[in-house]
Amino acid sequence: MPFREKSAWVMAAIIAITAGLYAAMVGTLPSAVPALPVVIGFVVALAILSVFGQIAIAVLSPKDANAAADERDRQVTQRASSIAGTVLTCGVVLALGTYVIGHGGSVMFHAVFASLIVAQFCEYALTIWFYRRGV
Repeated sequence: MPFREKSAWVMAAIIAITAGLYAAMVGTLPSAVPALPVVIGFVVALAILSVFGQIAIAVLSPKDANAAADERDRQVTQRASSIAGTVLTCGVVLALGTYVIGHGGSVMFHAVFASLIVAQFCEYALTIWFYRRGV
């Protein structure tokens, strides 16, 4: 399994876990107000888990971790990023729609934040899929 695919697996799992925790915390808030401590906690947890996850897979395969990206790696990354960008764009447009129909800025904030999370998860999931598919 290529190092970048391992990295995508680790990051997809970390995003799924932290996003689930974030959604659970936001769901228990009394209002839809963006709670800065919850957002900061999510970002910090994601960063810490990402660092430890990447270090773990780099320690297990140091030769692969230092290898330069080949043509296949660049193609997989480019295709996954392109599609994830489209997912992000659609999510932001829908989030703006929540504001237009009168749900206010707090709902829009959470919708944009969710769009960022979903787009990044899609990028990692597509990276895995493209490696498995043989792109």
